[in-house]
Parts: sequence; structure tokens; C-alpha cells
Amino acid sequence: MPHLKRLRITLPSSNIFGCFIGLYFGVVATFGNPIRWIFLVLLICGFALFRFGDKSAVAILVAFLFGYGSQLLKTPFNPSMSRYLVVYTSDNYVIVQHGFLRLYLSNRDTTYQIGDILEIAGYLKELDFGVVEGQFDFERYLFQKGVSHELIASNLDEAFLVPFRLKTWQDRFLSHYDRDSKSYLSALLFGHQDDSEITATFSSLNLIHVLNISGILAYGLLSVIRKVLVYFLSEKKAANYSYGCLVFWLIIAPQSIALWRIFLGGIVNMINVETADSSHRYWHQKGLVGIILVIFSRYIVNSPAFYLSYIISIFLYLTRMNRHKTGLIKKWSYRLLPWIPLVPFLAISQGKLNIVSMLLFIPLAFVHVGILTIGLIQFYTFKLPFLITPLIRISSFIINLSNIATLSLQLERLSLLGLMIYCVGMIVIFLFKQMSYPRGTRRTALVVSLLLLFDFLPLEQLYQEGIFFINVGQGDAILVRQKRHALLIDTGGSLYLDIAATSLIPFFNSIGVTKLDTVIITHDDFDHNGALPSLVKSFRVDRIIEDTNEFPYRIGTIDIYNLNKRYNNPDSNMNSLVLYFSFMNQTFLLMGDAPIEVETQIISNYPNLDIDYLKIGHHGSNTATSAQLLDHVTPMEAIISVGRNYYGHPHAEVLKRLQEENITIRRTDLEGTIAYT
Repeated sequence: MPHLKRLRITLPSSNIFGCFIGLYFGVVATFGNPIRWIFLVLLICGFALFRFGDKSAVAILVAFLFGYGSQLLKTPFNPSMSRYLVVYTSDNYVIVQHGFLRLYLSNRDTTYQIGDILEIAGYLKELDFGVVEGQFDFERYLFQKGVSHELIASNLDEAFLVPFRLKTWQDRFLSHYDRDSKSYLSALLFGHQDDSEITATFSSLNLIHVLNISGILAYGLLSVIRKVLVYFLSEKKAANYSYGCLVFWLIIAPQSIALWRIFLGGIVNMINVETADSSHRYWHQKGLVGIILVIFSRYIVNSPAFYLSYIISIFLYLTRMNRHKTGLIKKWSYRLLPWIPLVPFLAISQGKLNIVSMLLFIPLAFVHVGILTIGLIQFYTFKLPFLITPLIRISSFIINLSNIATLSLQLERLSLLGLMIYCVGMIVIFLFKQMSYPRGTRRTALVVSLLLLFDFLPLEQLYQEGIFFINVGQGDAILVRQKRHALLIDTGGSLYLDIAATSLIPFFNSIGVTKLDTVIITHDDFDHNGALPSLVKSFRVDRIIEDTNEFPYRIGTIDIYNLNKRYNNPDSNMNSLVLYFSFMNQTFLLMGDAPIEVETQIISNYPNLDIDYLKIGHHGSNTATSAQLLDHVTPMEAIISVGRNYYGHPHAEVLKRLQEENITIRRTDLEGTIAYT
């Protein structure tokens, strides 16, 4: 094996980059699970001590403590008129800041932008946004931006509005283009995502993450500007002035974190003193820009546009020495390297990797840089749509190729252990590559591939058992899994979401369920069967049961009984199946939406009924869950499947009954999906 001295990685011996690393993880630790981040920083400090000496290790540790201590910087809320700076805008809300206090402010009628100053009096309200399985967690998103409360304004005045109204200029510019061009220019120039089919396709191919968040488009624009300027200026001046040109883009896209990072990096390079070691200069710039951005806003550490652009740019820098070695294939394969560090991010955030998007990435990047460049020029000069239209059509053609053959990798199947294997494996492969040790590179790649393949295999079907009360909002969806058998009781349903496509199927993929033996529908209410058509269309379902005559029903070794024999009542809730079964040495009673009248009948018909877990009837409505039922079945725990609703579910009297009986209350609206395994 080659000697370690052949390792050609150059890392910073100065403390600037180390301080940034420590500061970054210190701030991240303030948002939860500090023990994990402390352990990671100690490992980094150990490496720095071994590789660079005690000064670097101490610098990282001190910076971490400063970052962790930043949570102590707080500003108390003042209900009287106070001035708030608008720091983030969206279509229907803004985030405002007073001192170190950040608040969510609903903004449906007036368009504000970053830099506006508002005078507001009001009161605070706890954030309360419903979320279902697999959906975007808006509360967590706001928390990561430093927002824990909503500001309810009783009085609001506009103290100062930025004279340059960005939204007005953006709308005026986009009005010159057709619908497809608007979608492209809005996404590429301004970072906005509309509800068009083009934007949906971008998201499904992961292209928005790669092209916008990573800053690849910005680097492409810089390359175009530099190639033009080099005809009139020296290479050094052309490089410096190209960064200055990014100001024109920043003016119309001030929320682009990746763009700010690249722009500040260029400024630091311009004013930084030349050093003999260009590598040290690179790390110095990265560290200084990172420190500036984190100090400017500590909440930036949670933004994918911040940490992804750093990870990708550093990864490409460390692999740059091989990109010009041999042949066209290696040059083009180098352009696919950004996908390697993106895999863990996509596994956590989206749960899948579209292989087609990887193949389309190279040509689309070139086309989109062209659209971006022409669009930026036309924003400040003449609007000539015919110059952009051909590029739009080329991009649409390339994207439509993905519809010919869909090929994606379901990363929900990648466990935490699989992610660790992938990350460590990539690091080891990289080290062996830099050591010119091809045998070690090949062997590591083979071992990592085999381990990941083993991780992707649905081996859970051989041993896993469990019952999952899936969080589908205001509705029921209960998965019973016994090794290779899977049964779904109700599907949930929503008028606003495709619950099957966005919640159920991704959840099944995440736990290795590849098909459903049976779907049981308890009764004909939309919040219990609304997602069934979409589920059957997109997922393998062998059998559907809706008739009471199908019971008792056996799946695997589980015998399922229906305790409600009435099935001809005009009230669908009276017809609701009430399912009882024994599983994993525990007994379960699922009440569906059965009301108290059905409960009374069950008490009479089954005098010896005793259970461990009770799925509360009708989402906690006071029309169900009588005290008599609780006394009769004596459950240890009660599960309430409920979401945001206008009915007041779960009702206070039901919760009081459960508390008086000392029954543990579990709620999907508070806990998310509830699992017993």
C-alpha cells in the first residue's frame, strides 16, 4: 500500500477555515441534539490536532463555543408599537425581525420585500400548522429560520418602504414573455417556483436543488462573463470584474444565499493579499465568507443553499486535480461529480434520486446558463423574447425525454446506516484516489456497492412486524405488517392533497413495503377512503374489502373480526366496521367512526372484551368513546387519528374521560405517525 505521504490533499493550516467549521457546528447545535454535534466537533478537533497542531484545534473549539453561545442573544417581545425589519418574503407571509427576535407575519393583502421597515403592535401566538406524513413540515422550516411564534398585528404602519419595488419590476419584466418563458425566468432569475407543469417537472427531476441551490448556475454565468471580458481585459481583471457583475443579479434576487456566498467570495479574493500557496488562499476565502454569512444571520446554517453550495464547491475543489487528466469521458464525468455529495441530501429531503436527471444535468446546465444570461441582460435592457424561446424549447425537449423512460432510485430505502456507509465510503475512495492506489479504490467501491445493495433489499419482509397509525391529517390510515404480509385499514383522504402519492406510498417505500395484500375500508367517508383510487392506480393492491360479510378475515396468522354487524343504516358512521384482532401478543380495537350507539351494542354483544390498544372512534368526537366503553375494554393506550379540522376534534370531554381512566393518549396531529413494532 502506498505510503501516506503520497496523499495529495491540501487542507488549511491557518485557523480561518477551522473557525468557520467550529462556528457553523456551534450554531447548528443550538437547533437540537447538541450531543451529536459536540461529538462531531471533538472528532474534528482531534483530526486538526493531529494534522495541524494545537492552535487549529483550539480555534475550532473556541469558535464552536461562540456559535453555541449565540442562542443566548435574545430580544424580549414588546406588544406596543415596535419597528420590525422584513428579512424574508413569500407569497402569503413575511418574516420580520426586531433585534434578535424573529416572527412570522401573515401577509395576504400587501406585498412587502426585504428591507422594508414596519411598525407593529400586537400579540404573539404559538405556531400551529398541520402536517401529514411525508409532507413539508412548515413549523420546522420556520423554526430553522429562527421563528417560533406568529405575530398577530392589531396595528400596522409602514415606517419605510424600499423605493425600488422588486415585485413590480419582476412582474413588469415577465409580462413580455409567454407562460413557459415566465416559469423558466422566474425560477432561474428570481428563484421563484410557480405551480406550472414545468416547475413540477424540475422538482421531480431534482433539478432545482442541483442548479439553483448549489450555485452551479452562478458559476456558469461567471464563466460566460469572464470569457467575454477576457477579450478586453487581462485574465485577472476579467475574473475580478465578473464577480462585480453579479451585483446586477443580486439586486433582483436578494434572497439567493448561494449567490451571496459566491459574490462575497469574489470580493474577498479581490482584496485578499496574494500568497504563494493558492490552496491556503482558497481555504482562507471559504472560511472568511462563511464566518461573515453566519454572523450576519445565524439561521443561515439550516439553509440547503448555504451548506450544499459549500459542500459541492469544496468537493469539486478537492477533485479538481484529476479533471484534465485523460479523455473526453473523464472531462464529462467530472461534471457529474456534484451528484455524489447530493445523494445524502436527496435521501433525507426527497427520498429518491432520479437517474434521468443525472444524465440530463450536463446539457440542461449549459442551456439554463444561456437562458439565465440572456434573461439577465434583457431585464436591464430590451425585452426580446424570441432570443430566449429557442433555448426554452431545447430545455423542454431535453426534459420531456425523461417521460420516455422513468428511472429513479428510491432513497427512502436507504437507512441511516446506509447513509453512513455511503459517506464514509466516498471519503475512503477519494483518499485512495489521491494516493494513486487503484486497487484500494476498486475494492472499496465494490464493498460499498455490495453493502448499499444489501441495505436496499427489502429484508424487513423476513422479520419485521408492526402496526402503524399513519399521520394523514383528519382521517384514518392504519398499516398492519406481519413479515411479508401487509394490510391497510382505510386510506385517508384530502381535497387538497393526493394522500396516496404524497404520504402513503412514500411511507410504504420507506419501510420496505412493496405491495398491499389487502385494503380494508371501514365505511364510505372521504377521510377514510378518499385516497383509495389513487392508491390502487399507483401501488400494487391485491384485494379490497368493504363488506361486513368478508369477516372474520385472516392475513398471515392474524384473524381480524368485525364487531359491528349493522351495515344497512343510512348513517355511514353507524355502518362503520369496528375491527378487533390480536397481534404481537397485544389486542387492538379500531373503532372507525362508530358512534356511541354502536359502542353500546358492542358492550352488550361482547361482555368479556378486553383490549390493550384502542383506536378512538370518529377522531375524538364526543359522539363516540363513551365512559362505558372505556370501563368495559380497559385499554392501556388510546390512539387518536386526527388533523387540523373545524369540528373541534378531539373534543375536550373525550380527552377528559381518557385522563380520568389513566389511559395514555397518543395523537397523530401531535406525534406524527405512531408505530408499535
